[in-house]
Amino acid sequence: MKYHLSSLVIGLLLSWTDTAASVAPMPVNWNPMLPDESPVTVEWQESEKTRILKVVNTAEAPIFVTLATIEKPPIESEFYGIDGRVKYEIEGAPGILEMWNHFPGKDGGQPTAHFSRTMANDGLLKNLSGRSDWRDYRLPFNAKGSHAHPSKLVINLHFASKGTVYLEPATLREFKNFGEMVTAAGAWWSVTWSGWIGGGLGALFGCFGGLLGLLSRKGQARGFVLGSSCVMMVIGVVFLLVGITAFAVSQPYHVFYPFLLLGVILSVVMFGTRKQMRANYQAAEERRMAAMDAISSSAD
Repeated sequence: MKYHLSSLVIGLLLSWTDTAASVAPMPVNWNPMLPDESPVTVEWQESEKTRILKVVNTAEAPIFVTLATIEKPPIESEFYGIDGRVKYEIEGAPGILEMWNHFPGKDGGQPTAHFSRTMANDGLLKNLSGRSDWRDYRLPFNAKGSHAHPSKLVINLHFASKGTVYLEPATLREFKNFGEMVTAAGAWWSVTWSGWIGGGLGALFGCFGGLLGLLSRKGQARGFVLGSSCVMMVIGVVFLLVGITAFAVSQPYHVFYPFLLLGVILSVVMFGTRKQMRANYQAAEERRMAAMDAISSSAD
């Protein structure tokens, strides 16, 4: 039995090691290509840590710049993406970063291409609008179900108006699953875990709160109900503090939002509900006293 258990543990460790080895990052160095007579200029700047690409568009009309082309990328996973840091100042409509994923045709058919773009209002896929200091971005791609790995990746920068964009060298990464791919580096937990935390705790406290409400309406278990409501309010305050702390240290939305939401519900809503519970018990006590008075009167 011990031998089989040891073999199982060793096998799991080896499996994890193989998976981890497959997600080693690959550096991506920018090699910008500009159209002829382009209003866009590029310039290299040296910083203390790395070499920065500065891209300036002086025209009002939309224009794009090819930043890099990766032929036959060494991708083995179904989930991968380009990670990097960007700084910008855009005067008008938002710009975007994009990655075109080229796949060979199936059984000799026509090749296909699919894109990922930074078009969101926040998070790793936030668009390039207004002014921003250095921040992280990711161009992820889910190739699950594809018959082959990508044959080429092309990373572009789109300007919709005048602006200046600074880019540090990027990294091509593979991910073990979808949850890891859409989770920011340094996040306390993944988007998937946030769903379990928010949904699981929400359902648990919702059911428990419903039980407390039912007991209070029946006038039963007064000490348990009022004591539990106090505990839930304290838990709500703790959740609020966790959510505020997560927001203060720049954790992503999926980390701080569930705790802020649960904190508000448990602390604020439970405070008001507790008043109603006390009123329920007061009404139950008055009904009991009235019933006792009625019994006494009939006995006389």
